[in-house]
Amino acid sequence: MKNISIALFQLNSKLDSLNQKLEIEEYLNQVASNTAIILLPEMFLQGPYKAFENIENENESLNFLIKMAKKYKKIIIGSALTQVNSNNRNRAYVVYPNGNYAFYDKKKMFGKEKGLLKEGDKHLIIQVNGWKILILLCYDLRFPEWSRMNKQEYDAIIYLAQWPDKRIDAWNTLLKARAIENLSYVIGVNGSGGDYPGKSQVVDP
Repeated sequence: MKNISIALFQLNSKLDSLNQKLEIEEYLNQVASNTAIILLPEMFLQGPYKAFENIENENESLNFLIKMAKKYKKIIIGSALTQVNSNNRNRAYVVYPNGNYAFYDKKKMFGKEKGLLKEGDKHLIIQVNGWKILILLCYDLRFPEWSRMNKQEYDAIIYLAQWPDKRIDAWNTLLKARAIENLSYVIGVNGSGGDYPGKSQVVDP
């Protein structure tokens, strides 16, 4: 495997979508040229406060990711609450510099997500510079069986999250636990601002 450079954008969860877009592009103008992957928190345009009032049906988040990935020639990963074939999903998008994308639908639901969102049932593993990377979302972190596979199929796990301050000890502990038990790197990017403390981090095996 080659070395890989990943940037974690710890965005302010309280910003509206317009200002969030402006902040993301400001950060993109600052990243090093060798940065391969940009990570955004869960529901990066909607934020955790009003996300369920703003479920997308016109792919605003995806269209923005495609525009930024093509403009800055980076792989960009972010999620959105979106309507898919009459079902609502929390969907993580992996968008490539050519505009193509893959997606992962959140498996484990928390709080009001239950009953409002349809859970996913498939893993997504991407390959970048020889690295195999598993993409997961927020509450998936609490379920070790969902990241455990019959054989070692990945080198790193990425968690996009909106993990609140009152449970941040669990965030810190569980990121380490997933790294230790899977013998993989674990990368967690969390929202900041208001009830969300950031604490984004990279943990080695």
